[in-house]
Amino acid sequence: MVLEGILWIFRTGAPWRDLPPEYGPWSSCYNRFNRWRAKGIWERVWNALKDEIDGVVQKAVLLGNSLNR
Repeated sequence: MVLEGILWIFRTGAPWRDLPPEYGPWSSCYNRFNRWRAKGIWERVWNALKDEIDGVVQKAVLLGNSLNR
């Protein structure tokens, strides 16, 4: 639930205190987010996602180029 709460904040841009109660206490989500940030976890997640997206884009470009010949 904490991860879903953090992602809800990312999606909405809402303040932490506006986190809906179904995600648990806002302070728990906020504290976990900050701990993970301090450990560099978010940076690793974003880099992994970026690498994955870059790979998909490269494959799409290669496929598109092969179809245009």
